[in-house]
Amino acid sequence: LTPAGETAFLRILTRLGINLKGAEIQNAAFELLPSEVYRNDSVKHPYDQTHFDFFLELTDGRRIFWEIKYTEAGFGKISASEKHPDRYVKQWQNVYSKLYQTSAYRNSENPVCPEDYICLKEGRLTACCAREASCAIHEFFSHYQIRRNIVWAQHAGDHVMFLTPRENTSLDAERAYIEAYADQYGKGYIHNVYWEDLLPITLQETAGDSALHDYYARFKSKYLD
Repeated sequence: LTPAGETAFLRILTRLGINLKGAEIQNAAFELLPSEVYRNDSVKHPYDQTHFDFFLELTDGRRIFWEIKYTEAGFGKISASEKHPDRYVKQWQNVYSKLYQTSAYRNSENPVCPEDYICLKEGRLTACCAREASCAIHEFFSHYQIRRNIVWAQHAGDHVMFLTPRENTSLDAERAYIEAYADQYGKGYIHNVYWEDLLPITLQETAGDSALHDYYARFKSKYLD
């Protein structure tokens, strides 16, 4: 970004509800692996192959994680693997259970499974456990991509952004889940953002940068108008 473009982007973030507190952008990347974000942390330097669609790191250490959707019919679910039926059990034990305990926004201090992960044993999520309605682990895997993004917010003040088209109504139920989860555990830090709101803001804030403004005007015309 040009200096003017970065300034505009900071104004956009502010209008999306992020209090920058004088911080600036230190690092930005598309399709970044957690192993790059947490490369200096031996506990959080994984394992997991999540890609953040867009990632920002501010000069005060706060991080902003973006999951971006366009025409997709839903957020990602767990996918069965006949070759690795214990895939998600191991994933929880080796990766997410550790992250969960230190995540900034969670619905259980230390979720444990007294049923030996019976709902994940077939390499997929099944409704075979009487405890599922009150199980934080089952809820995590029921909303896999959403919760996988949230769990990487490891510090109070990190933000998780879910950017989707409002007119893509196939995402309504999952957006409602995001809103409900945010209200309970991450109010002001977990956000539903809509392309239909973001692009007009972007056009207003990039008015001083003709190249950026033209790019987003054409983007809006192609995908929204």
